[in-house]
Amino acid sequence: MDALGAIWKCTISISGTLLVGACTGAIALPLTVGIILPLIGFATRGIVGGSPAARMMAYHEGYVPIDGFVARMQSRGERGYTVVLGALAGLALNGYEAIYLNHLCSGDGPE
Repeated sequence: MDALGAIWKCTISISGTLLVGACTGAIALPLTVGIILPLIGFATRGIVGGSPAARMMAYHEGYVPIDGFVARMQSRGERGYTVVLGALAGLALNGYEAIYLNHLCSGDGPE
């Protein structure tokens, strides 16, 4: 295979890996968080009574710091989770594979 063909093949492989990671993260993370948050009590209509989230609030006697865990989870529970953060997480997780593919393409990795 000529040098240009090899470069093109590697570029397609690395780009495809990153694209798959971004798409997987954009779908999986919001779905996962969208299931887990309501299960522990952070719902779209507020904190569910008797849930672990309600116990967290009760432990602090209703005081919720603006930047605290309960406030952040409640905010995410109310508005759902963003697809953008999922895509970024997928890119980050597949970045390692892209680096590995880059080493293979440059001849530094195992054949």
